[in-house]
Amino acid sequence: MSHWMPLSRGKHYAPYQIAVLTRLLHTEGIDAQAALAGTGLAAAELDDVACQTSVEQYLTACRNALRLTSNASLSLRLGRGLHLSDDGLYGLMLLTCESVSDYFRLATQYQAMTISALTLEAQVGDGGARWLVNDEATRELPSALRVFLVEQQFAQLATQLQDLLGPECNPVLACFTHAAPVHQAAYAKHLRCPCVYGWHRNELRFGKDILTRRPHLANPFTTATLQSACDRQLADIEASFGFAGRA
Repeated sequence: MSHWMPLSRGKHYAPYQIAVLTRLLHTEGIDAQAALAGTGLAAAELDDVACQTSVEQYLTACRNALRLTSNASLSLRLGRGLHLSDDGLYGLMLLTCESVSDYFRLATQYQAMTISALTLEAQVGDGGARWLVNDEATRELPSALRVFLVEQQFAQLATQLQDLLGPECNPVLACFTHAAPVHQAAYAKHLRCPCVYGWHRNELRFGKDILTRRPHLANPFTTATLQSACDRQLADIEASFGFAGRA
C-alpha cells in the first residue's frame, strides 16, 4: 500500500535535492541566492543536518531553475545526481534490501519520506519490473514544471536502481505522456534506453534479468532495523497531515 500523500505543506524533508539543484545551477554561473529565491532558505542551511524543507520549497527552487537557465537537460542531470545514499534512512533501507522485489515494494510503501509531488506505483512480474509515475497531483502546475519533475523522477529512478545493482543495469524502455521534446538526445544520454512519447501513462520499464540479481549491500538485519526507524518517521509525517491528508 502506498503511503504517498499529495503536496504536503509541512517541512519534513532533508534539503539534499534542493542542494543538488543549487550546485548544478552554480556550475552554470547562477548563485545560490538566485537559485533559492522565494524558498525562505539560505545557502548555509543546505548543509545543516537539522534543516527540514517542504515540497512547496522544492517546487519553488525548480521554478527558479526553469526561469534562470535555458539548459533543457538540467532536470535529467539533477535526477542523475540523486543517489540512494543521500536519501537518509529511506535510501539506506533500500540499499540494503535483500532482493530487487523488496526494493520496489519498500520504495513504494515509504515514498512519503521523499520530497516529491509525484506518485510511484511498482509493478513486478515474470516479464520484469516497471515504475508507473503519476503526475496527477501536479495538474495545476505549469506544463514545463510538470515535465521537469517527470524527467527528474525518471533519471532518479534509473540512477537508484544502478546504486542497488550496478552501473550496467539500465532501463529497457521509458514512456512519457508528454510530446517528444527538442532535447530528445539528452533523454537517450541520461536514461540509456529507447524512449516513447505521447504514451497513455508515464512508465519506466526494466528487464526480467534484474529480478534475479542480489543487491550489492543486501543485509536483511540492517534493512529491518532501518525499516523500524522509517516506520517512526513515516508515522510522524502522516500524523502531521491529520484526517484531511488521509482522505
